[in-house]
Amino acid sequence: MKRSAWFYVFAVMVAGSALVWPSFGTPVNGADLMPFVALVTMTTAAQMFKVVAGRQTYYATLIFIAISLVVLPVNLLALTIIIAYLVEWIKERLTNANELRNWYIQPFNIAAHLISALAAREGFLLLRAALAVSGWQSMLAPFALAAIAYVVFNHLLIGGAIWFARGLSLRASGVLEGWNLAGDLLLLTLGFMLSSVWATDPWLIAAALGILPLLYRALQVPELQKEASIDSKTGLFNAKYFMKAFTEELDKSQRYGRPLTILMADLDLLRNVNNTYGHLAGDAVLADIGKIIRQTARQCDLAGRFGGEEFAIVLPETTEPGAKALADRLRRAVEEANFQIPTSVDPIHVTLSIGAANFPADGQNAISLIHEADIAVYQAKLQGRNCVVFGADVPHSLQLQFPGQAERAHSFVRFNPRPVPAMAQPPAAGAPAPSAPLPSGDAAPSSASVPARNVIPSQAPFGLFVAGVITVAAALSLLGFALHAPVDVIVVGLLALLALATEVSHIDLYGDAAISVSFVANFAAALLGGLPAVALVSAAIAIGDRIALAREGRFVLRTALYKAPFNWAVHVLAGALPALAMLLLNETNQADNLFLLMTVCIFAAIGYFLVETGLIAAVMGLTTGQPSRTIWLERHRWLLPHYGVLGALGVILFLFWGWFGPLSIVAFALPLFLLRYTQKQYVDRTSASIRELKRMNAELSRANHEVKSASAAIRTLNSELFVTLSKIIDARDPYVAGHAGKVADYALAVGSTMGLEAERLERLREAAFLHDIGKLAISEQILQKPGRLTSEEYTVIKTHAAIGADLLDTSASLRLLSPFVRAHHERWDGNGYPDGLRGQQIPLEARILVLCDAVEAMASDRPYHRAMSAEEILAELRRCRGGHFDPQVVDTFLRVVEAHPEQIIVNIASDMMRAQPEPA
Repeated sequence: MKRSAWFYVFAVMVAGSALVWPSFGTPVNGADLMPFVALVTMTTAAQMFKVVAGRQTYYATLIFIAISLVVLPVNLLALTIIIAYLVEWIKERLTNANELRNWYIQPFNIAAHLISALAAREGFLLLRAALAVSGWQSMLAPFALAAIAYVVFNHLLIGGAIWFARGLSLRASGVLEGWNLAGDLLLLTLGFMLSSVWATDPWLIAAALGILPLLYRALQVPELQKEASIDSKTGLFNAKYFMKAFTEELDKSQRYGRPLTILMADLDLLRNVNNTYGHLAGDAVLADIGKIIRQTARQCDLAGRFGGEEFAIVLPETTEPGAKALADRLRRAVEEANFQIPTSVDPIHVTLSIGAANFPADGQNAISLIHEADIAVYQAKLQGRNCVVFGADVPHSLQLQFPGQAERAHSFVRFNPRPVPAMAQPPAAGAPAPSAPLPSGDAAPSSASVPARNVIPSQAPFGLFVAGVITVAAALSLLGFALHAPVDVIVVGLLALLALATEVSHIDLYGDAAISVSFVANFAAALLGGLPAVALVSAAIAIGDRIALAREGRFVLRTALYKAPFNWAVHVLAGALPALAMLLLNETNQADNLFLLMTVCIFAAIGYFLVETGLIAAVMGLTTGQPSRTIWLERHRWLLPHYGVLGALGVILFLFWGWFGPLSIVAFALPLFLLRYTQKQYVDRTSASIRELKRMNAELSRANHEVKSASAAIRTLNSELFVTLSKIIDARDPYVAGHAGKVADYALAVGSTMGLEAERLERLREAAFLHDIGKLAISEQILQKPGRLTSEEYTVIKTHAAIGADLLDTSASLRLLSPFVRAHHERWDGNGYPDGLRGQQIPLEARILVLCDAVEAMASDRPYHRAMSAEEILAELRRCRGGHFDPQVVDTFLRVVEAHPEQIIVNIASDMMRAQPEPA
């Protein structure tokens, strides 16, 4: 670091020490020891766990620091902070983690938190004294001041360190952005609220803190992550997380005008590795490539597995020279590596082709940069693989020339300079967003509601279902009003306003769904006011949904005729569960049994979730024709933890009403809207990239369809070519016309009965067509001889197996068939040719061909023998079982014949295989 940065860091450390040192001379009150032990234990435990939401890292530690700030003296508050952060520091050092790798980071963090905590405490005490308040009802203002003071001091101190160390201003570093402040404010606010629980009875805090695991999940909601971020095979980021991280890194580069480079690296000829050594070998190579990338990339780089054998690396603040040096280093590391694989004694070698694109020269957004880097990868392939090509080197146009016969017999590319791209223009205002959907399950409403539609389904089941739900909810509400005591107007009014505000401000998730926290208000209404309050607050939610749709221009009058009442009914029926739970518990808001209340209400929240999402999935199934269970699993199942945490917050609101009265709504609304703010910030920051991804998904879907069509045409052509080639082989021997085709029919019948997968069946079929290809090298005088062959001629004939295998070895696409063709005259007992293989040494496909070739020969007329009957052939197979033929293959063939006893053996396979689907 620079000298000024060192001076700043030491100044903060000295200031923190100077502020807390005098307090250590104060005697410790024995009554404070037990709270201190409990709080330092919980603070230390919370510091061991972190949750990453966007670019911010959250620890639940701030909750316990806030409680300590209220209930502990200064010296014990300081010790709580020091011990928690020292334990984390020791853990990181012992595990050799990358976090806190520099010795001065954690002491600086401790000092910053000490200064922030003492500033917040002084503000809290001064405002409480100035207001001359007593009782928890009047503590909201001091709590708010303490939370704001803590966050502002802490972030300013950290921002100063970033400024001195890296030269970034407070604005550039983002430490004072609402995105970074909101999460800490939420945690501190919750901590100050829980301090009231502690003051009532310290033991109650254990039950109240049961919501912490759910709070961790709530902080992860903006991430919308349902998958792990790491690709298990390579240890790199998976494609989904990589794209998100890349988008965020590019956003910083755009905001601060910094360069950025993305490398797309494609493993050369991985298919050859898979075809030669098996797919396990390919997986082992991919794993080792991932390890090399992790070792080569810098700590600040982002590396991910982008596709099957394609990798991506983002190099922040890196221009072309630096990126080229790293790309060459990576390419050489792969080229020089020895890859040990389980299917080969000797190590194998592979290479990488790398394409690179720079921001801003080659593109202005993530999609365009990836596209340019991909094009550069293809150019690297054209240049012979194992090289690095940058986007600026890719030709803007191609000029193909055809050299003369003295030159190499292929065209070459002449490079024309590519113009520098213009700055990307923003889309026109009001331009329609791409309509391709995200994968199912990536988003779903938290406060569930029927999707807005422009048509009303007319099917009778739909109408009956909607009418039934509305009728039951209305009857239940009337019953609640008749049997329940008069509702507290203030309770219902404030909760209805909270529900209306949260529903009107719901967040659209990339156009596919919406998320809001209005459920909390409805759940709290069920706890505080029973069914009548639920009915009224549910009406506020339905109205808020209508207002939001109208504001967004998606309100349709005809749709509202059934949608608003149905949504109201859904919320009423779901809210009936927590209302019934409170009725059975007969609890008051004095929280006499907080643990029981929390447990029952969390289960009630789960029931609320199941009723609400189940009804929504059912009506969506009736409108779309899709199975309701599938809709629920894809769109709603992931929301269960979200409902759990919001339900627990509803319980806390119920408790705070007893302590703070109507002002608790104001205090409780703060963390809800802070949570909403963090969600909104995340969605706003990523919506442009999501739209681009949707457009790319649509294009990829179309391209995938075209590729599938072309692949099907190629498979058909390949199949016809194999049949044609087999006929050419058979044509050299007029006595075996159609032999290869019949062998292929028999082989497919046996292979499919043995349960071979489609890919192996296709290879077996191809080998059957080409098993006699080596006869192309045998003299026609021998092949067409009408009588029996001499021993010398038979020796020549036997060479066709090895010759055929050698011919296939010359073709990369046919090399896989070579072992089967070579061994199609080997015998189970080891007396076959050309290699005398025995038993399991013979590939299974070859063992099948041995039997099928023999069956077809026995069933056909030859100049030197007559065709045998089916009974004779089967008897011969049984006799040679375990000698000439694999017993398992014989038994399988016999089962094939037994399944069709009415057909003669020559026709059995072809008839049966006509009914078999073509292997994929």
